[in-house]
Amino acid sequence: MHSILDQIQLKYQTLSKTEKKVADYVIKHNKDLLNIHIQELADKIDVSVAAITRFCKKIDAVSFVDFKILLRDAVEENYEADDAITKVNQIYESVIKSTNSLTNIGSYKKACEWMLQASRIHIFGIGSSGLSGQEFKARLSRMGFAVDTHTDSHAMIIASSILSSNDLVIAISSSGQTKEIIDGIEIAKRRGAKVISITSYSHLLPHFP
Repeated sequence: MHSILDQIQLKYQTLSKTEKKVADYVIKHNKDLLNIHIQELADKIDVSVAAITRFCKKIDAVSFVDFKILLRDAVEENYEADDAITKVNQIYESVIKSTNSLTNIGSYKKACEWMLQASRIHIFGIGSSGLSGQEFKARLSRMGFAVDTHTDSHAMIIASSILSSNDLVIAISSSGQTKEIIDGIEIAKRRGAKVISITSYSHLLPHFP
């Protein structure tokens, strides 16, 4: 099985000029990227966050977080078995650190208040975010919340159009640029529903609270 660095080499000629710029930097500085945030990397290379996201998908990584995990595997493939637990801890520590930098305790408290007050929670997600939404629904349902998951753009539009101020939408978008999600929450907000976003790049979501 090819490592993520092998994938970059194999697919290099299929990349756009901007994506090749990302690839060149990754190949040269891969050991420095294991704990970097996507916005920090974008600033270093002078490309957009969206360009890095496209690059990750071109080389078969689901997201930038997934790319970093695969990159860590490639860089540290000679780790001894005894180092495995430390390796996993480092990965999750990096993910938690990145997540922490995007929000604050006040946001968490407000989200909890809205969830407790909502008569019904509607989770929006497309693709892998939809799978996360289904898992989230299962967990919330076991806690006693009334929850629906919408993973199809048509279903999102229909659901959004009949919401009220008593409803809450939880929109999941790793890239923060999924058009179907943004269209759905714009309608939901016009209907008076509250919206919580779960995304890696909150600065890209002017429509999200």
